[in-house]
Amino acid sequence: MLSSLLLLLKPSCYHLIPRPHYSWPPNPTIDVPAELEVIITEEGEITQCNNSNSNSNAPDYSVIKSVCIKPEPHGAKFGSKYADAPQGKLYQDAMVSLLKQCTSLEELHWHRSKHCEIMLTRLVKETTLPATLLVLSIPGSRDLTPEAMTAGLPHFHQVQSLDFQMSLDMEHGTHFESMYRDPYDSGPEVEEDMPYSEPLLAAAQSMPGLKELNLNGIMNFDCFKYCLNASVPGQLRGRGVNVILGCKEHW
Repeated sequence: MLSSLLLLLKPSCYHLIPRPHYSWPPNPTIDVPAELEVIITEEGEITQCNNSNSNSNAPDYSVIKSVCIKPEPHGAKFGSKYADAPQGKLYQDAMVSLLKQCTSLEELHWHRSKHCEIMLTRLVKETTLPATLLVLSIPGSRDLTPEAMTAGLPHFHQVQSLDFQMSLDMEHGTHFESMYRDPYDSGPEVEEDMPYSEPLLAAAQSMPGLKELNLNGIMNFDCFKYCLNASVPGQLRGRGVNVILGCKEHW
C-alpha cells in the first residue's frame, strides 16, 4: 500500500508521509508504526505484525526504510543471561538475516532488546546499517550495557537520533565509591567516570550529524547519578545535541 502511494506522490511530497513514532511505554493511540513490524522469538522464528511496504507476505526488504522489532508476548524469556544458550544464537541469526536484507534501512526501533552487545557487534560487521541508519531506538532494554554501547555505537556514523528511554541500568554504577560518600566528609572529592559517560560521549563524537539523544526515564529512582557524570548532558548540548532527560516520576 505504501509503495503504491509513493509512486503517486511527487518527491517534494514525501515528507507528508508520517515517520514512525513509538512512545515508551507504547501508546497505540498516538504511535505511528514502522513500515515493517516483527517479533523474533528465542527459537529464531520471525512473525510479521504488519507490512506497509507490500500486500505480499514476502516484501521487498531492500526498499524498506523503517523496521520495528517488537518484544515477545508477556512471559517470554528475554535478557542477556540467555545469550550463550542455543536459543539465543537462533534469535541473533534470525535478526541479522532479516536486517542484512534491509539495505536501505534508515530507522531501527528495537524494543526490549536482547543480547545487545553481541547483536550490535554483528550488525556492524554483517549488515549495511552503519552506512544507512539515521535513527537507532532501543527503549526498555534490560541489557544495553556500557560495553554494548562501546562495541557498536561508534560505527553508526550517519545516526541523527538515538533513543535509549528506560534502557540505562543503574546497577552498573552502584559499586562506585563516590555513590556512598559521606556528604559531611570534608576530604577531597574525586569524580569518577560513571559507566555510561564515556560510551555516550564517544558515540556523539563519531556521529557528526547527531541531533537528539532521548534518555527519558533516567531521572527515576536517582538513576542518573549511577549512570552519567553531571557534566555529560552539557557537553553533548554543547555539540548541538538535544538531550532529553525527562522528569522524575518515580522515587
